[in-house]
Amino acid sequence: MAKFFDSLDPSIVMTKAMDLGFPVRTLVLAMMVHQAPRTLRAGDAYSEALVPRTSILAGCGMSVAWTRAVLHGMLDAAHRRYPAQHFLVESWVDDLSSVIQGTEAMCEQIAVETGVQIGRSAKELKLTISPKSKVIFNRPGVAAQVAKQLQLAGVTVTAADGTKDLGIGTTAGFRQRRDGYGRERRANMAKRLAKIQGLVKRDRRCRILVWTGAKPQGTWGHQSTGVAPSNLVRLRRMFAGAAMIRKSGGCTTTAYAATVGLKADPGISLRTELIQCWVQTLANTTIPREALNRVWERQRERLRGPQRWRRVQGPMGAVIATVYDMRWDPLGPDRWRDHDGQEWEIDPDVQGSSPLSSIWSEGGAKGSPGRKQTSRTWAKASASRRTSPPSYAPGRPSPRQGTCRASASLT
Repeated sequence: MAKFFDSLDPSIVMTKAMDLGFPVRTLVLAMMVHQAPRTLRAGDAYSEALVPRTSILAGCGMSVAWTRAVLHGMLDAAHRRYPAQHFLVESWVDDLSSVIQGTEAMCEQIAVETGVQIGRSAKELKLTISPKSKVIFNRPGVAAQVAKQLQLAGVTVTAADGTKDLGIGTTAGFRQRRDGYGRERRANMAKRLAKIQGLVKRDRRCRILVWTGAKPQGTWGHQSTGVAPSNLVRLRRMFAGAAMIRKSGGCTTTAYAATVGLKADPGISLRTELIQCWVQTLANTTIPREALNRVWERQRERLRGPQRWRRVQGPMGAVIATVYDMRWDPLGPDRWRDHDGQEWEIDPDVQGSSPLSSIWSEGGAKGSPGRKQTSRTWAKASASRRTSPPSYAPGRPSPRQGTCRASASLT
């Protein structure tokens, strides 16, 4: 939706909220704040009081609940019309996305009918569909046909091979790695890191801005595409340089460990977040396990060998490639073999941190982001080894598992 909060009619908001049982007293008191007179300020100058006729305040804690009430009828009508196995509409505040599965003719029909229905419902609610809305299909030409029919019905959409959904690049099964949005984010992050480095030169406490400001900007949505080893090396170097924790010729891993901690190392944290997201996906997916295993096996064979990241297409491929990079063998979605030949089984249904779920790769291995100690990933899951793990004395490095060792749990 375009300018969603600014377009909402307070009377429609109150009607829809009361229809769904929102407490009337709370609704009236909160709406009095939303419709209170406002003034504009420019320096020391103030305008006369303005009484808003449309819009609600985006920063109010009740605004999101009200938007759900406004959109509920529109989305409920679409869901009731088509079975769940073929059609699903998801919403995040004002961002709506629909997923359609079936034959080509069925998908085209559902896409046009639901698009027209949502367009008419939005008009009744005095809302405007954003002109940036796009239609994507996994068959060439179908998206253009759907977009043309929707445009004839007054719904402004365009056809594309891919689009951005909540800031993350998405396609409908396009068989090519799409990381254009990721590259754009990393380029903007580099500019922010340059400014942060200037602040760090004056005050070392500003280092925290690298991880609270630059990192979220440059790595948002990486769980959907993964991060190739070359980009991990680049990110580690950029973060260390901006935070001024590494000197020329020094070890980057040691610099992280001695200053901000290893969990701030992108080579560790990004892989941690990727594996955690995959485990959460396993716990919540409705895809039959047999189908998931078949697709995993095909991807596993496809990504074996060098230059695998050129063939990565989505979250599953990113996980498989990452596990391969750490010299493990991804036998299945929840079963992996480490470089010692021992198998790990992940149970995504068990809540809490795993007592033993670290993923190691040997120091100095080809493709690792570090020179002395390579990446480790912790997954929030229950992991169990089929054989007893080797015992190493506390503080002593494993002869095959890197030059230093630490324990951690992901919460």
